[in-house]
Amino acid sequence: QRRVICLERQAALCQKGAALDRRAGVLCSWLNADIATPQAWTALEGRGVVALHACGVLHRDLVTRAPGLGARALAFAPCCFHRMTPGGPVSPRPAQDGTLAPPPQHPLYVPLSRACRSKDLRLDQHALRLPASQEVVARPRQTHMRHREQLYRLALDLLQRDGSDAASYQPMPPFPARWIRLSFDEFIRQVDHAYGLNLPRIELDPILTRAESRLVQARAYGLVRGLFRRPLELWLVLDAALALQEQNMQVRLGTFCPPRITPRNLLVVAT
Repeated sequence: QRRVICLERQAALCQKGAALDRRAGVLCSWLNADIATPQAWTALEGRGVVALHACGVLHRDLVTRAPGLGARALAFAPCCFHRMTPGGPVSPRPAQDGTLAPPPQHPLYVPLSRACRSKDLRLDQHALRLPASQEVVARPRQTHMRHREQLYRLALDLLQRDGSDAASYQPMPPFPARWIRLSFDEFIRQVDHAYGLNLPRIELDPILTRAESRLVQARAYGLVRGLFRRPLELWLVLDAALALQEQNMQVRLGTFCPPRITPRNLLVVAT
């Protein structure tokens, strides 16, 4: 019987949420606002705040700003640690001559707590993606399409290298998800036409076979990287917990559900 204020920046989701509230008979009011705006922060003053799957910049803002606003309690599940800025990561774009620009240099992670800032752990966005790189709750079709996308990207990289002197991985700008449903021949034609890559006209089946071998190797490397996934996530979440402790809050850290429901199941509760 407590009134809940729900913050959501998409008006359509506010309307759907209000309809669900009426059906369930709960006391909720919906505020159509971006969490980064003063209007939203005013609504949080003196309240308890709950945020599930609070991506990067959102949980960082909660940790650094909410205690100063007099929030009585915080309960949040951090997610997507690589989204350190409101715009999120930047993808490489084709240059004027049709070639792909090198990936931008992303800033290093700045720890939230004094305790973690004293440690020399340098994490860029590539490293920060590791905790969320699992496929735990994906449906079989999603997993299949993800593997197919990886295969197509590796094959496209080989094609670009064969047509140039490049010795390192050639980044690919974003493309419509529907292209992954195409045959490899059609996919290559779409990419070549859209980005003017001037790919060599060669037999594509051997390229795809080479890419399959590379994908097996990449997955093997992924098994080693996977050993560090949860320890790194724990370090990042503990950084947030320590930052709240340093602001004189009492903090508890635990899990709120099994990983099969969501692998981002670490919950920070601060009062």
